[in-house]
Amino acid sequence: MLIVLPAKPRTNQGLYLSRALAIGDRPAFHVDVRAEDALRAQDLASRSLVILDEVPPPNGAVGARLRESIVAGTGLLVVPGDLAAARWSNEWRALMPARLGSVVDRTRDAGGTVATVDYGHPVFELFSAPRSGDFSTARLFRYRQLVAPGDSGVIARLDDGASALVEKSVGGGKVLMWASSLDEYWTDLPLQPVFLPFVHELAKYAGRYGDARAWFQAGDVLDLSRHGELTAPFVADAGAGAGASPLVLESPSGRRTPLTASGADHLATLSEQGFYELRGLGTAAGSGRPIAVNVDPKESDLSRFDPKELVAAVMANPGAGPLGSGPSAAPEELERGQTIWWYLLAVALLLMAAETILSNRLSSAEGGLRENAGGI
Repeated sequence: MLIVLPAKPRTNQGLYLSRALAIGDRPAFHVDVRAEDALRAQDLASRSLVILDEVPPPNGAVGARLRESIVAGTGLLVVPGDLAAARWSNEWRALMPARLGSVVDRTRDAGGTVATVDYGHPVFELFSAPRSGDFSTARLFRYRQLVAPGDSGVIARLDDGASALVEKSVGGGKVLMWASSLDEYWTDLPLQPVFLPFVHELAKYAGRYGDARAWFQAGDVLDLSRHGELTAPFVADAGAGAGASPLVLESPSGRRTPLTASGADHLATLSEQGFYELRGLGTAAGSGRPIAVNVDPKESDLSRFDPKELVAAVMANPGAGPLGSGPSAAPEELERGQTIWWYLLAVALLLMAAETILSNRLSSAEGGLRENAGGI
């Protein structure tokens, strides 16, 4: 990461920020500090995050290089302070997430507080649990008005509704703007316990940090812009165009895919099982970074299976649900189903009556024949 300070910074202007980042270990932040008048284009090579600490965006070749880096995936954190935005170029004003307003002085009412944050945002997700940090204890005695178009990109607000932290996506990178200072000049936030984790989460998000993975699963998408531990050996010496330096990803079957550490070609689908190899164009085969890809572990699940479920699955009729799971019939439907039995019962009674009448007639006829026979 690179922190850019004014040519004549005030005492301890970058002290709190650089020390907070220096003690990080997961990940470890490698921080360089430059004065704005000593900034060169080569200083921007292989940067995950650039912080302009009350320094206007650079112009000329350095400014063009920084804009290219942002589009390629480098993050930018802007702390405007009391800078005059009218001196910024149109290219930079178009990239900013908010328009700069006047400086608000609230020293007479003991300062403002960060009253609303988006706990679903990666920067503040760490503080969503109870007793994980209270931003309301910090006081912002002075801050810059940040006017976001349509209130878009605002992820933290002060108690008066003013924007405290605003973001905007620019290509593959993020541009964020903090309304106050990052030292104790305008706020006592650096003296609060939440400052260190806040700075760490802010730097990880803006710098597109991704946790290193020991292995991937077949079907996963490899995002090289979030895995600098894989690309660092091949882009460290690539100069200003490090993010766009060509890489090659070779699959276990030998298929080669051209990639870049950032930009348009930084994604690849890991569809094969085995070891992929990532290397630069000048790297010999077998000397790159191996990437292990395993099959879905569900295929080797040896947990017990209930035999009753197997029997039910085999014996069940196709399309039929489990017993008792079908919808219950309405009373009218049940009544219509029983109507036919009334007709059948009536027919049976008629048949029984006809049989009785017929049998009586036959019996009477047989009796008459016997009498006639006796008389003869």
